[in-house]
Amino acid sequence: MSDPEGMVGRQSKNARLTTEERFVLSEATLSHPLAVVLNGWAPPSAEWGGKARHVARLGAAATALARLGLIDVHEEHAGVDEPTLLSRDEAVDAVGTARNWWREDADAGGDVDSTFYSVAITDQGRAELASAGGGILLPWLRMRSAYE
Repeated sequence: MSDPEGMVGRQSKNARLTTEERFVLSEATLSHPLAVVLNGWAPPSAEWGGKARHVARLGAAATALARLGLIDVHEEHAGVDEPTLLSRDEAVDAVGTARNWWREDADAGGDVDSTFYSVAITDQGRAELASAGGGILLPWLRMRSAYE
């Protein structure tokens, strides 16, 4: 991924959050599923291979945020109205598991897994994000949004 400002993986000057952590927190303000977070971070690509390389960094960021109580993680199932709030340990496990960030529509046997995970910012996370200067928009998104 292009990083003309040299910010990916670095901490901001105003806070202890990495760029990845700030991005995940920004996405958590909208209670986005992990796949949406990944799609927001990675440049557009319909192929998993184009996005898979970003999962380790985002997973590490989300894991750190979950451990600190800055995000909540919900397990959701298609067709079920109420998501389940995971415990902190379950949340850490869910965001740290690569397959939870992206799934093909069906597995090799043709079965569709309708389970997905969403991140939601906590009050403590909202305060931390504000102290870090707020959410971020990645360089490739800034360029795209200028034309929309």
